[in-house]
Amino acid sequence: MSYAYVCIYSRVDNSLFLIRKKVYGLFFNYEYVGNIEGDVLKFSGQYLLPGGRTDQESAEDILNITKDALRGFEKQTGFQLSAKLLDKKVKSFSHDGTVQQSGVIAYHCLYIHMTPKQISVLTDAVTVNLNKTYEQRRQMGMDDELEAVMIDDIAKAREHLVTFNRAWASPDYGKRESDKSLFAHIVDNLPA
Repeated sequence: MSYAYVCIYSRVDNSLFLIRKKVYGLFFNYEYVGNIEGDVLKFSGQYLLPGGRTDQESAEDILNITKDALRGFEKQTGFQLSAKLLDKKVKSFSHDGTVQQSGVIAYHCLYIHMTPKQISVLTDAVTVNLNKTYEQRRQMGMDDELEAVMIDDIAKAREHLVTFNRAWASPDYGKRESDKSLFAHIVDNLPA
């Protein structure tokens, strides 16, 4: 099992779309987690790129990697991106962050280039979805993971993405995964 991330960027103004995870999530896959506080989320409270799990461990299956990345994006944001309308490219990475055409794949990234206006409209639409009630978001099929979305300069966004800020995480996060270097590899390989 690997992950398929979505990296939405603009070379026009060198901007990048980021998500910020909540500390706790109350429901996933339409089901409440069963406790009042919710579950501590992976990368609790941190800035990330949207995306989700994929069964695609081969770099060659671009169609299914794209579908899985877009499905993960929609579950997190409540916004459906149409693959047909996107200026997109898929890259697959090994565990050390090397772009791979074949072999062992650790994660994939669907890069989507947009205009600054398109990214702004997307950010506003996702913010509207995040401000809906828990029940409305659950009915939309959204997982309860995101605190906010933002647009930032690529260099600043890269810094947000690679830094694990313990002050933002749950006190219960403990020694869970805090290595976010994969996001550096994704940003460093943005298409021209």
